[in-house]
Amino acid sequence: MNSNVNIYKLKLHETTSISLDNGFNQHVTRVAGGWIYQTIRLDRNLINSIFVPFNNEFQPIRAEN
Repeated sequence: MNSNVNIYKLKLHETTSISLDNGFNQHVTRVAGGWIYQTIRLDRNLINSIFVPFNNEFQPIRAEN
């Protein structure tokens, strides 16, 4: 997975793509209360979407000055 993407920094309705190890991309869209993860498989005519509620458990810790 692309470790350069920080989904916590996305603005409302902003979308980013994350490259997965299996060669596919996952689109992540910031929505009110969390994110929507979407995987599109054109080779199988398949679209999967799931809402993930906001949780700052894995949010990077800010360096204090």
